[in-house]
Amino acid sequence: MHQTDTTVKKANPRSPKSKLDPPSSSNSDGNEKNDNYYTPDQVIGPIQMQHLIEPIGSRAVNLFMFAFSGGVYLDYLPAMYGYQAKPSCLHMSLEAAALAYMANGHHRQDLRQMALQSYGAALSQTNRALQNPKATMKLETATSVLLLALFAVISPRNSDQTQNIWSEHVRGALAILGSCRPDMFNSLSSQGILHHVISIVQIDCLDRRVQMPPQLKALYALSWLNPGPQVQLWSLIDRLAELTASIGRTPICLSGIEQIRNLDSSFEELMKCMPEAYSNCFEFEECTTTATHLSEGETIERIPVLKFASPRMAQRWNTLRLLRLRSIDLLTSATSDYLSSVPGGTHLDEGLELCLDNASETAKQITTEICATVPEHLRPDQFTRYGIMGVAESAWARSLGWPLSMAKATAHNSEALQNYIERQIRVIAGISSTHNLDFQKGSQAGSLDMDG
Repeated sequence: MHQTDTTVKKANPRSPKSKLDPPSSSNSDGNEKNDNYYTPDQVIGPIQMQHLIEPIGSRAVNLFMFAFSGGVYLDYLPAMYGYQAKPSCLHMSLEAAALAYMANGHHRQDLRQMALQSYGAALSQTNRALQNPKATMKLETATSVLLLALFAVISPRNSDQTQNIWSEHVRGALAILGSCRPDMFNSLSSQGILHHVISIVQIDCLDRRVQMPPQLKALYALSWLNPGPQVQLWSLIDRLAELTASIGRTPICLSGIEQIRNLDSSFEELMKCMPEAYSNCFEFEECTTTATHLSEGETIERIPVLKFASPRMAQRWNTLRLLRLRSIDLLTSATSDYLSSVPGGTHLDEGLELCLDNASETAKQITTEICATVPEHLRPDQFTRYGIMGVAESAWARSLGWPLSMAKATAHNSEALQNYIERQIRVIAGISSTHNLDFQKGSQAGSLDMDG
């Protein structure tokens, strides 16, 4: 019931079992289509003014749309949603994820039960849609599969089970997009789903320590984005996945360590040579206070605040930083294992130990920069600066949760920096009402797109 066992197999259907309703020009809630995202007036209005008469599922969808597509997360989703007529698999999957999100925010068991029932219905409808040979439905079905994956990480359950369900859905979405014609990716919304699938497949493979599937590379060529930095980044991620997968399968050797060092140098060079729109869009400013939200006896470091042109720009830079942290962690792990397996006392050992020290210092700097993307205590004036109001505050806070949780996991932090990270994670969890920070890796696009 909670797994898409047949998703990959059904991505290239041979015979139809049912047909979905034809697309409509607008969604049933009366919101106009937008190939970017809904505005506060479009979404908050129904929540505030119609909540007494509007079905709970529609209210949940409105909340989810504004919280997750307002320039921070799933920008392509409102347009995809608006193109489809109810009841489509996309509408049903979105309602299931939205009810789960609302249930978490309000701590209501009855909503969790409704969400679970909606998930079962959406899963059945999506599997039926996979039998539909109409090519125009494939992007909708892939989006539906991603929403089912998001449901898996929103809903509380065993973490191992969640990872398996998540990976299953992700591979299903990849298989669906792999069967699409190239001319189906000619809109902003289709490019959005393309980049989202690429990103989460990359993250899933890195987490599972496996190489990237061959069909993923075929999707790279369908991107509209600047072919320079984008293709270079995807190439580095492929190399990172390959080296990560090889660690543990073969004995550590000096040539393997050198490959990882070269990869880390490539990440460093990419970050130094980003386009001007990226490299000149932020500045350091000192924190105004460090006392808020501190527990008794707790100490933290003073972290400068990085100001970006937009929250999405902060996400893109954090994606680069997290990938660099992964390469550094891989380097330190491989080097430490090698040093422990050979006799010591050589000049080579001294060089490797110096490499470890340098890597640790670099990791501390990167972690500090990730922390600097978090506005001090998520001050309201920072929301105003970025034009973020109302429900979207939680979306922005949530977008910072995943980078912070990954930064927390690295072994290179000082005690004071670790305290700072843990404190900000607590603040973010309180604002976003989502304590499952694994949710970030699914809802945050994570691709280094060049549209600024």
